[in-house]
Amino acid sequence: MKEIAGYLLSYARNLDKKIFLFTTIYTGFFVWINYQIRLEHALVHNGSRLQRFAGFALLYVLILGGAYLINHRAGLLVNLRDRNVSAILHHQDQPSPGPGFFWLLIIIAPVLYAWRMSSGLVVEHLSLFQRESISRYAVIILNAPLKCVVILIALCFIKRFGQYITPITGLSYSRLNLKPFLLALTIFIPVIFFAGSHESFRLAYPRAAKVDYTSALPSLPWLGAILFEISYAFDFLLVEVFFRGFLILAFIRYAGAGSILPMAAFYCAIHFGKPLPECISSYFGGILLGVITYNSGSIWGGLVLHLGIGWLMEAAGFYWNNAG
Repeated sequence: MKEIAGYLLSYARNLDKKIFLFTTIYTGFFVWINYQIRLEHALVHNGSRLQRFAGFALLYVLILGGAYLINHRAGLLVNLRDRNVSAILHHQDQPSPGPGFFWLLIIIAPVLYAWRMSSGLVVEHLSLFQRESISRYAVIILNAPLKCVVILIALCFIKRFGQYITPITGLSYSRLNLKPFLLALTIFIPVIFFAGSHESFRLAYPRAAKVDYTSALPSLPWLGAILFEISYAFDFLLVEVFFRGFLILAFIRYAGAGSILPMAAFYCAIHFGKPLPECISSYFGGILLGVITYNSGSIWGGLVLHLGIGWLMEAAGFYWNNAG
């Protein structure tokens, strides 16, 4: 815990407060627009799949690109105070593409995540089994892992063409102590189970119940639930790899710690379909986890916390729906 506190204090001391203020206001403007006109709802439910893709891509480019323009004062080259961390993580002394590749990443990142948001069920037209209920269930279960694999393959190409020496996913570093994150999870247990007693929570969770796994596997309903929860984990893995991995570790050699605020703004944008408090908290949570990845090169802490909370909410949903 002291190590993480040290990361946060160091970041707060070096943070340009004006850039933080302007980035937060800029992100807040998009949050306000979204909840005024239900922008995310309109993108999801209106138009063709291509139109949804274009809408999400434009929204994410504006948010990520705009946040980097605000942070441009920090420069496209790593600040001297950041060089020690950046050099360790990314071998800054090695040849790498210039700022042109950085601006290309500003386009590539939103396009990749816009595909994830607009592509729906990627194998929905395939009949995987003779029984329609099983086939539909299998399509849903395979969706998150397949999308995760596609994004990971794309990141492999980015790593190659970007001449990165070290991984940009954050999956291969193990220097981070996971005990504080596990401790935090234990603190969340009573909070989440208390929240689960409310009707609004029971209507939303468990998400597994919305998949109708009992019809697909009537003789083994517990197996259907477990398979869904494993698939559900890939959503969290994709989010952490993309936001805390790629958007920090691929951008760090160009912007140093300046990569954290734009990532948090983008991360906030993918919560536009969530309740307003959750959307706002995602911005600050993104900063917190971004600081940890920036210093450790690892997404494992964030993944443990993020996935752990997700599974705790599922467990609370199962408990209270059965108890009720």
